[in-house]
Amino acid sequence: MEFQEIQLLEERLAKLLEYIEILRREKNALQEQLRAREAEVQQLQEELGKLEGERLQIKNKVQELLQKIDQISFEG
Repeated sequence: MEFQEIQLLEERLAKLLEYIEILRREKNALQEQLRAREAEVQQLQEELGKLEGERLQIKNKVQELLQKIDQISFEG
């Protein structure tokens, strides 16, 4: 009877170790995905900063042009 219990324990332990290995692989894969997403977020933040800078430049240019139009209107 004891031998069967030990054998059952060994089987359960083997299954547990397999499950732990599966979880480790999944964890590693998820960590890699996370790193890729973080890099993507960083790239998108940089692009957003660039676009915001361009938007500000365009806004300033439009304001300058509107001021010039106003000056022409008052002079005319």
